[in-house]
Amino acid sequence: MVRSASNEPSWSFEDAPLTGIIEYGVDFFDVSSGAGCPKAITNASPAYRASFAQAVKQAVGDNLTVWAAGSITDDKIAQEILDKGQADVVLVGRLFQKNPGIVGV
Repeated sequence: MVRSASNEPSWSFEDAPLTGIIEYGVDFFDVSSGAGCPKAITNASPAYRASFAQAVKQAVGDNLTVWAAGSITDDKIAQEILDKGQADVVLVGRLFQKNPGIVGV
C-alpha cells in the first residue's frame, strides 16, 4: 500500500492480485481508478491509467484480457493504447456519457 498525493492509502501495482488470478477464472482485468470516489483525481491527464494497464498486460500476457480506462479523451488516444499493446480493450465511460460522438468513424 502506498500513499496518494492527498496522503490517502492507495494501491500500487505490487498490490494488484495478479498472482494466481487466472486460476480463479477471472476473464478480464479492468484497470481504472474508481473516479466515482469524491477524493479521486478528476483533472488527471488523458489516459493516465494506460501505463498501469500496460504493466498488468505485461504481467499476465495473453492469459487475461486487460481493459484500460481513465480520461481517454478521444478515439486517437484509444487507438494509440491499443496499437501500443497497453491494453486489449479501452473503456470510455464518463466521457462517452458526456459526448456519445467521441467514437471515431
